[in-house]
Amino acid sequence: MHFLTAAVVMALHYEEIMEILGFCPLPVICGVNRLGKTRCAKAALSLIGNDGSFYSSAKERFIPRLCSRTTLPPVLDDIKKPKQIEEIVVAFYNRGRDGTCLLESTPRTCPILTVNWEALDGLDRDPRYA
Repeated sequence: MHFLTAAVVMALHYEEIMEILGFCPLPVICGVNRLGKTRCAKAALSLIGNDGSFYSSAKERFIPRLCSRTTLPPVLDDIKKPKQIEEIVVAFYNRGRDGTCLLESTPRTCPILTVNWEALDGLDRDPRYA
């Protein structure tokens, strides 16, 4: 729960962190099944009155647009595909733009991802991360 609360605080200050450092890591909460990641994520969102920003599925392309509308972070729960994690991270590395639309806005917050270890293991098989 402490790490998730810290992730929410970091996401709330995303714009300031980007301004000062030029980068901001995306918080990924990972662990084994039935550990309580989802319940902790919902509790952390309720602390800031943001219960409506909990997504069990969302398209990768929609995430930067969602994060450019508000400074309250969304939680993307139980991401299973390593490719989806990669696409979200790349989109935020590129400040929310993917080159197909000039009118895309820079994100004002970052998503918090909850994953099981197996999803991160899939990234380990990609030679770019070796």
